[in-house]
Amino acid sequence: DEMISFCDFLFNEGYYERCLISSFQFLYRLPDDPVKPALLYLIARSYEEMENYLLSKRYYKRVMDIELKTSKAYQAAKYRYMYCDLMEGNLEAVFSATQNSTDPYYLIFRGYCYLKELEWENARATFISAEEIFNDKHYSKLMIPLYQSIDDVSLIKQHSKMKVVLSGLVFPGGGQLALKDKKNAQGIFASSFLLYGIYTLGSGENNSGNIRFSNSPGTVVPTYSGVSQNFNLS
Repeated sequence: DEMISFCDFLFNEGYYERCLISSFQFLYRLPDDPVKPALLYLIARSYEEMENYLLSKRYYKRVMDIELKTSKAYQAAKYRYMYCDLMEGNLEAVFSATQNSTDPYYLIFRGYCYLKELEWENARATFISAEEIFNDKHYSKLMIPLYQSIDDVSLIKQHSKMKVVLSGLVFPGGGQLALKDKKNAQGIFASSFLLYGIYTLGSGENNSGNIRFSNSPGTVVPTYSGVSQNFNLS
């Protein structure tokens, strides 16, 4: 009991690597202990928090292999497994697993997939369906920011990537103009023009007889380039 409590403490405090070490030590000493599914779940959660979703899913799968499908541990591991798929960008797997589902949690995952694909109306409809199934003020309150985010993002005008790229190639600041960002476009154009002018003045060839100045930390002296001096010695 003390060792399990210690593993929980490490996880709750964010010491995920130490939590993994302690959990594996426990499983090595007592491989057939009844709390094995709980420790496997804790291992999976630790990997998940470390964003190692591949290993996380492996241990969630071990929990599901041990537990009955009707148990809370099995269902929790399945939800977390699907969450890892979502975080990995494996949207096809999530769409397939949640198709025609009436599980509100599955619908939430499906709604997030629609958000990732920028399908705002499908996302909104899916979240609304989940909220109706939850039928609880607590969940309704939690979902308000989702609706607000969809409303805010859907108002943003979508621009053609090709148009922005081509505009930027035509002249400096063209991409910003395509995005209706006139202030930054003017700044980029002015900076580019200034740099081009400096480069042109600095790299121009010297004509015969031109006098330029050479700068050093302490002196400014004229330098003569191409000046022909002929002396007739008698």
